[in-house]
Amino acid sequence: MMPDDFCKEEYNLQSVFVKVTEGLIFISLADEPPPFSSIEESLAPYLRPYKINEAKAASVKNYKLKANWKLVAENFRECYHCGGAHPEYCSAVIGANLTEDISELAQHKKEQWEAKGLETKLVEVTEGTTTYAIRYPLRPGVESYSVDGKKVSLPMGEHKDHDAGVTGLVNYPNFWMDAVSDYIWTMRITPIDATATEVEFCWLTDANAIEGKDYSLSHLTEFWERTGGQDGKLCEDNFLGIKTSGYRPGPYAASEDQVVNFIDWCVNRLKEGVQF
Repeated sequence: MMPDDFCKEEYNLQSVFVKVTEGLIFISLADEPPPFSSIEESLAPYLRPYKINEAKAASVKNYKLKANWKLVAENFRECYHCGGAHPEYCSAVIGANLTEDISELAQHKKEQWEAKGLETKLVEVTEGTTTYAIRYPLRPGVESYSVDGKKVSLPMGEHKDHDAGVTGLVNYPNFWMDAVSDYIWTMRITPIDATATEVEFCWLTDANAIEGKDYSLSHLTEFWERTGGQDGKLCEDNFLGIKTSGYRPGPYAASEDQVVNFIDWCVNRLKEGVQF
């Protein structure tokens, strides 16, 4: 038993900042959370057609990587490695190998998507913001993020077909989402310590999609299990190299403005006194 003068209110659980946007829950542990309105304004138009608040979590998997979390984040903002490391991803996404001109196709698909009422406005991370959003095309003939290029499940939410391209969303420092017409894949990275990171993958389908009838779980998850596994090895191998005495920093390729953007964001947060 606690003493008579014990005051429960002085030892209660702490409140945290919580916001819900179109079914996604965002949490900040900061004493003074960053403004959320710009995040909501950027993400909501992309998220709305998926009806995430009604969606089904078909699978959730957790992985532990032997790499610093910032290296994992850099990897998922970089395009340069895709051509040599991600055969499945490059087979699905035209231009992912950085050798194909997709401007004509992208403009054509943009006009089609806008005619359907889908958001296409590019949202880039700028100083003071944390959000990136984009819609880009799959390779012609590819219906979904799958190893065979075929559709995976029922069209999700308000989508009527398998031709909505890819919705790519990022919110610094630890949330990624790639969505196609029939499912959503999300990734959350959580630092364990300076040398290890927990990575959570989640696959969401339409609420009415029935496993074994409308989709196969292995067909749903295989694409990102393979691609994520390839990324995990890259992160761990690079982290081993960084720790060696022979490591020397080098320049980024001209294509890697998004990696530079993330590094600048981290440096600016450190200057503000944020502890990573």
